[in-house]
Amino acid sequence: MTVRVLPIKRLESILEFSYLYDKNKKFSPEKPMGNIGMSTFESVLNASLVGWYQPYLPILERSIEWMRYGISVNEGGAGANQLFRQICLHENLALALWFRDGIDQPELWRQTLKLHEQSLTEYQDGAGIYGKGAVKTIQVNDYMRRCLQAEAYEDGIIGYRHYCGDSIPTGRNLHASERKLGYAYCLHYAEGRYSADELQHAAKILLTRRMDDEWLDRGRYSDALLWLKTVYWNRQADAPNPRQVWMKAYDHLPDVEPLSEEVIQASLASLG
Repeated sequence: MTVRVLPIKRLESILEFSYLYDKNKKFSPEKPMGNIGMSTFESVLNASLVGWYQPYLPILERSIEWMRYGISVNEGGAGANQLFRQICLHENLALALWFRDGIDQPELWRQTLKLHEQSLTEYQDGAGIYGKGAVKTIQVNDYMRRCLQAEAYEDGIIGYRHYCGDSIPTGRNLHASERKLGYAYCLHYAEGRYSADELQHAAKILLTRRMDDEWLDRGRYSDALLWLKTVYWNRQADAPNPRQVWMKAYDHLPDVEPLSEEVIQASLASLG
């Protein structure tokens, strides 16, 4: 297995370029600021993974402001593109606020889900946004995770069965896909199917398979964080804080160790 997530390389990139680039971004009403806010939030997550959460906190605040602005002006052009942008803005804003405050955002998650369902109604089961070949795969992946965050478990069950059939996954193959695992979580919360241990076991397999080359290496940090949140934070009274949840990514990166506190502090000292 080739490891692509190398923390020291990511830290070097932040020191040499990314931090100043992100810090110096400016607001302009002529630009798609909501989209820039989402991209900046991904930079915050990347930096936080190597111990640079505090320097990026003002950048996180700004990314939240820009995502809110993108929602307020209904950013995204027109038609399916606009709707897709608004779905992503609501989802990323909800996740960014949770990451900052440790408080979930049920209204934003419900609005995200409502917009997703609107896309299914207006664009032939979402084909206008996802493409026909991805309606039963990527679209269902996204729908299931949004149902989980909105605690709309019955909707998740109905949606999964509409696209994927009504067979019940066995405990041995719950980790086969994000949509199948999401369906299992919905069945667990709505109907008591599967044990918490079964879900935890399956989720850890999925997270380990996806974390490196399918999520982090491709810059899909919010996808990784959403699943870590689902597994380690949602509906758990003794859950760790969001930054601790995010650092659990390393539990699913075989042979990769987080940077030592000594290395992180030395890098932060460069800020003066």
